[in-house]
Amino acid sequence: QQQQKELHDSGNEINLIARKKFDISPSAIQRKRQQEKAQYSSEEDTSTDDEDSTLDEDSIEDNLTDEDESYHSETDSFETDCDSVESEDYANGTETQFQVVTSSAKVKKEKKSAEIETEEERKRKKAEAKPLTAKQLRNILSKDPSGKPSSDWVRRSCRQPCKAALKAPSVRLLLRRLRTNDKEVVILKMKRYINDPATPQVVIDRALDALEENTNCEALYIQNFNVGMREEQILRLLKILQLPTCKIWCLNIGETYNVKFKTWKKFARGLKRTKITHMYASEHTIDTTLKDKIRGIIRNNRKKHDMHKNPDNLDTIIQCTHCWWNPMNAKSLQPYIKKKGYEHMLLDREGQGLQGTTSGATVGDEKR
Repeated sequence: QQQQKELHDSGNEINLIARKKFDISPSAIQRKRQQEKAQYSSEEDTSTDDEDSTLDEDSIEDNLTDEDESYHSETDSFETDCDSVESEDYANGTETQFQVVTSSAKVKKEKKSAEIETEEERKRKKAEAKPLTAKQLRNILSKDPSGKPSSDWVRRSCRQPCKAALKAPSVRLLLRRLRTNDKEVVILKMKRYINDPATPQVVIDRALDALEENTNCEALYIQNFNVGMREEQILRLLKILQLPTCKIWCLNIGETYNVKFKTWKKFARGLKRTKITHMYASEHTIDTTLKDKIRGIIRNNRKKHDMHKNPDNLDTIIQCTHCWWNPMNAKSLQPYIKKKGYEHMLLDREGQGLQGTTSGATVGDEKR
């Protein structure tokens, strides 16, 4: 409305300027008529012909009428031109206003999009700065560092960066002795061959492969491999212990933290189908209830065989230490231990790893 008013005022101003320029206003025409009448009146004094005078007045009136019509015609034409100019200016103003509105909407949309992106960036940075939960840490630690091949269609490298550890002389010696049933692995303490807590899973997997072929190992110490021993390796070890050819009856799995509790429960249930009679697992990895359940299961397993109390197997029995209850403490073995000169070992609490020593386990209250 403001634009229309301004255009209308400008049209009136243009109309006024045109009238002044061409001097076609009604007052100008009236003055012109008076001048002509005065001229003709002066001529009447010299003229005696009234008719001619009348005719001249009529012609003057006709001329004035023609001039008036011409004035109205010119005025109408000028007003039409002003109206067209006003309409054109209004159309241009409307178009300009539409363009301004469209541009404003576009700017608002871009600003809103920028605000959304800024909000998303802020949330992302906040999430990255948030410390990881215990569950997230376990999920990260449970990933296989050996780099298993991906099943995705995208081609990825299947190279195992930790595979070079298999070429270590001590690892190769361990694998060879297990596959050949060497007497040195009857009491297998993995720390003698792999003394690195960060041993990767690929090495533990290869050792379990060799252990599956072995038939003379009776005691296995595979504790404190928190990187290499995960759910998969614990369950694989359980299957090996359940094999009929496996002779392992003493197990020390120690502190193995990166294993879920439900896997430990499954491991405990599976011990019923093994020959394990003596064992140790850290109370930091299993709770007291599960520990008591495992101790009940391995007590019942002592009825399956006599490798843990046979005097002929005493040389192996006295080396099975650091358990909840060490087999050398069985009453039935005391005379044979004294006879063979192993009596001093009964008094060596550090050697047995009893409670209160630097390498001690929590000893149970078993009596036989």
